[in-house]
Amino acid sequence: MRIIIVALMSIFLFTASSLPPRSGRTIVFSLADHGNQELVNFIQKLYSEAFKKIGCKFELQVVPWERALLMANAGIVDGDAARVDLHKYYPFQYQNLIKVPVPILDDYVAVFASKLAVQNGSVPVSSIENWADLAPLRVGYIRGHKLVEAKLKNNVPNIRTMSATSIEQGLRMLFSERFDVFVSSYHSVMTILNQNKKIKFDIVKIGILDDACSYPWISVKYGNLVAKLADILTEMKKDGTYDKIFGETLGKKSPVLKSP
Repeated sequence: MRIIIVALMSIFLFTASSLPPRSGRTIVFSLADHGNQELVNFIQKLYSEAFKKIGCKFELQVVPWERALLMANAGIVDGDAARVDLHKYYPFQYQNLIKVPVPILDDYVAVFASKLAVQNGSVPVSSIENWADLAPLRVGYIRGHKLVEAKLKNNVPNIRTMSATSIEQGLRMLFSERFDVFVSSYHSVMTILNQNKKIKFDIVKIGILDDACSYPWISVKYGNLVAKLADILTEMKKDGTYDKIFGETLGKKSPVLKSP
């Protein structure tokens, strides 16, 4: 009986992934909360335009980083709007998600420290060139930032790492000297610092550790949409639609989105 149930479930999942969504259906994606409204606006406009070409509406749910991924992988939502190459770092996890092989955002993983720590020499700026150089330091990061979690696990003792639930919280903890350095998305951190005059000039970038391209990830139940969405996003980049949306949301309002 157990074998029959498993077989039936496999048939159901295969059938579900081969069926297109109903015309007019709302596709819901989660998005990790970067504390950046311009980024939310960009994602909302980009996917709304893309899914309109498929005949679907689009809705975005902005939630903490870890929760966004868990919701997508569990099928609570239909996908994650912007994630690094998950299967590169976690090849046996998140098997309910399929990467759409068209990057929608380029970013960097950067290291930040308090200006005071840099000035007094407690954070050796000149020696931080790769992930292993963080090993002697107390390192803060965002829970759910999968690239960072994977790299820290392989390079920094667990006892020297501490997680935050949001970039804002991480920056406050850095400012309060809860850890020596904070590792996170360059662009999102800079956007928040530019909005927060209290700490803007007290926290500085001291290094770039990795590239972090973000891709759309779709639930296996809509696996048939992967190629369609990839083609549409590629075309939007070619015909100028992507650049137009970027300029209306991120490009004009967030000058920090230039390369560091």
